[in-house]
Amino acid sequence: MPELKSFLKDGEAEEYRGVSVEYVMGRKAVMTIYNHDGTKLEDITLSDFKKKSQMHKLMQEKGFVKMDEEEARKLKARNKLGKKKKKNLRRFADMDEATMEALRMKQAGEW
Repeated sequence: MPELKSFLKDGEAEEYRGVSVEYVMGRKAVMTIYNHDGTKLEDITLSDFKKKSQMHKLMQEKGFVKMDEEEARKLKARNKLGKKKKKNLRRFADMDEATMEALRMKQAGEW
């Protein structure tokens, strides 16, 4: 399972064109393959695969093409930035109104 987690969380799965990863807490890792018009074709339980090499082989057997290094690097940078934004949004969502107002004042130089 550690290799599966790494394959999914470290972005290796998303290095294949047309692949996105959606995390659902408490559910098994399942790869769902859709055709060009969005019709579901197949579900594959990824926990059946123990090694990253098996997962990469599966992706290639299913017709997924790996991005070149430059594309993959840009994707990882975009994903990293997106995660930071989500984290910051979550942090702000947990603040009460008084704390948010104090933060706005501090950022505006009024504090």
